[in-house]
Amino acid sequence: MNFRHVTILTDILLLDIVGYSKLPDSVQYHCIQIIQDLSKQHLEILGRRLPKDMKLVIGFIPTGDGFYFILNPAVAGYGPLLALALRNAFHVSKESIRNFYEGVRVAAHSGTAIPFRDINRQMNFVGSGLNDAARLLSPNEKTVAEAVAFAADKSFVVASGIAMKHFFEAYGQQHEWLRSFAFRHSGPNRFRDKHEKEHTLHFIESDRKVAILAPPDIRISSGELMRMTEIFREFE
Repeated sequence: MNFRHVTILTDILLLDIVGYSKLPDSVQYHCIQIIQDLSKQHLEILGRRLPKDMKLVIGFIPTGDGFYFILNPAVAGYGPLLALALRNAFHVSKESIRNFYEGVRVAAHSGTAIPFRDINRQMNFVGSGLNDAARLLSPNEKTVAEAVAFAADKSFVVASGIAMKHFFEAYGQQHEWLRSFAFRHSGPNRFRDKHEKEHTLHFIESDRKVAILAPPDIRISSGELMRMTEIFREFE
């Protein structure tokens, strides 16, 4: 059965575990259990102020070295926050998996995604937004070195210029909340990918020992929430 082509503009995260694909199968399996548990915990924490039954993350897509998180477009701007929370969680968890991986890198982007029904008849996603999120984790060596220096280790977080714009539009005025986890960011860094497409990213950081809680005032687009409800119905 064919479904109509719909495109959503939303926050997209790519979490990359450095060296994950080189791990033995048994360790990869152990890692994925921890990844899912940590993700569920933090999605619950950061989704506590959302309307009942509203999904914060509508897609979870494995890659060779990590995972895409497709966020609900009704919470535009939430991506950088979730990216920091997930990085912090995995950084703390390294002891529980015996330091098998070298670090966790996360990119937050705001771009397009197209939902489709995959061969398992589940909702999946493609789109240029996913591609651009991947490019943010593969800039030139100079930018990677700067990101590592900003984070003080290999577990860094970057956000595209458009993701930061949406983040500050939604949460930039909640100063006390931002100070609660020592949020900081760099200026814009520009680079060209292998296809000569220019990207802008910012390094972002927080206190890794402080729990990142949901902002006091979460911006939710009722129009996008209704639209997503209709899209979900098509995939039931």
